[in-house]
Amino acid sequence: IIVCSVVPTVKEHVIKFAKMPCQCQIVELTHDMNFGIKIGTDVPTRTGMDLIAIAALINSKTNDGVLVNLGTATTIVKVKDGVFEGAIIMPGIISSFEGLVNNAANLSCFVLKPSEKIVGTNTEDAISIGIVNAHAEAIKGLVGKMNVRDVYISGGNSVYIKDLVPYTYIKQATIQGMKEIEKAN
Repeated sequence: IIVCSVVPTVKEHVIKFAKMPCQCQIVELTHDMNFGIKIGTDVPTRTGMDLIAIAALINSKTNDGVLVNLGTATTIVKVKDGVFEGAIIMPGIISSFEGLVNNAANLSCFVLKPSEKIVGTNTEDAISIGIVNAHAEAIKGLVGKMNVRDVYISGGNSVYIKDLVPYTYIKQATIQGMKEIEKAN
């Protein structure tokens, strides 16, 4: 079992739970491992293991690429010539939606969806455009400035925008990246 989490209490519970029913070997990704890639961030030991796992996956697919991972946060990880050059971290689609709904008294939850409209003619459309469509546009703008050859998209919330961006979808990128690191060790 390979474990990677940026939430220490979750990581501890997962490791403890995994040890209980079986005598499985547990591999916790740590900063002293061989990642199969150079970490080019300012402080490599403070770089999230999830980002490193994604960088390892990108590096296994291309020497010039970006992966956009949409989860609680939306991360954009850049790799060039075997070096994890850095990342962008922004609030995720659902995190943004919950923050808006939880802090505006007259709003309630509804199903977010992309819109073909430019401006909303009702509250649900206006919020969907402001969160889903704007998220896709922000990602396209940021990725466009990176001048990379290959762009991938993954994550549970990619369902909201994967049809709005021209990127290659990869299922479970973080897990695939963890497997790449395991292979390098």
